[in-house]
Amino acid sequence: MKLLDIRESFRKVIEFYTIKHKVYGIGNDYLYGDMHNNENKQLIRILHKITPIIKKHPEFFIDKTVLDFGCGTGEHTYFLSNYVNTIDCFDPQIIHYNWLNTMFKSSNIINVLKEQEYLKKHYDTILIIGVLQCAGDYKYWLSNFIDTMRFDRLIIAFTSGKIYSHINSGRTIRNTRLYDNNMTDNTVHEEEVLKSTHKLKLLDSYHKYIPTSSPGQNAYKRVIHFYER
Repeated sequence: MKLLDIRESFRKVIEFYTIKHKVYGIGNDYLYGDMHNNENKQLIRILHKITPIIKKHPEFFIDKTVLDFGCGTGEHTYFLSNYVNTIDCFDPQIIHYNWLNTMFKSSNIINVLKEQEYLKKHYDTILIIGVLQCAGDYKYWLSNFIDTMRFDRLIIAFTSGKIYSHINSGRTIRNTRLYDNNMTDNTVHEEEVLKSTHKLKLLDSYHKYIPTSSPGQNAYKRVIHFYER
């Protein structure tokens, strides 16, 4: 079993995405160089989304075959490659696909998929982070995803009750949602997610409540669900 050295894995991801590949940095030479004074902070925020998941249930990943569905530019994919047997990644945004191919083409562990290639395989674990808010009717989409995909375990991470007034990514490379061209991301509700996953067994869950002072925005929660067939 591979040892969980979170700090070392963080260091590898930051070096990979800021030095080896110009994804996060300041200036036009970087994919994400237009929005933040310190892009490393944005990268670290992204990595902190995977930390509670692997700490809570490392057995979902260690020496497993994994699919990171809706992987963006693959930050979680690369992080998890330190622990898994193999990991496939998929994102529908073409610019993401091109970057993923460039970054991971020499990897023996990471495989970049095209649309529907993920239907051909069975996975020990499928990971979905931040996808539900981007998927039209997320309740139908999730139910259909569960019926269609072949897997033993599923992890879904989402924000429940957050009201979006814009696209959550905030990046100019994604001006509308790719699933339905909507300009605003969905407000996802945990109770609806539970209805859509009724065919699975909920093994565990994680909740973190987020207070807010933004007008029109109630407190919301970050949620992680761990399921099995």
